[in-house]
Amino acid sequence: MGIIKPNNYTEKELNVALVADALSHPLRTRIICMLHENHFLRNVDLADLFKLTKPTISNHLYKLKSAGLIEYSYHTHFYEIRLNSDRLQIIRKFIDFE
Repeated sequence: MGIIKPNNYTEKELNVALVADALSHPLRTRIICMLHENHFLRNVDLADLFKLTKPTISNHLYKLKSAGLIEYSYHTHFYEIRLNSDRLQIIRKFIDFE
């Protein structure tokens, strides 16, 4: 992707693009759906469930965290991952064209 010139876009448009980019991978959308159904998930459980390495899961979680869609806290030997419901409002507002 080329360089984005922020002066040409509104803050809302930039935020929606950031969220859309984070959700552009099927695994990341599945993680968001799973978090919506559960109170929280652990990174080690995701690695086992999807049969992926912890660094791969970590990269996907980093993309979601960078977009502000998830939050996580560190516990001994794992991260507890939760949805950031406030940030998900961006998607709802965009779909409603507010």
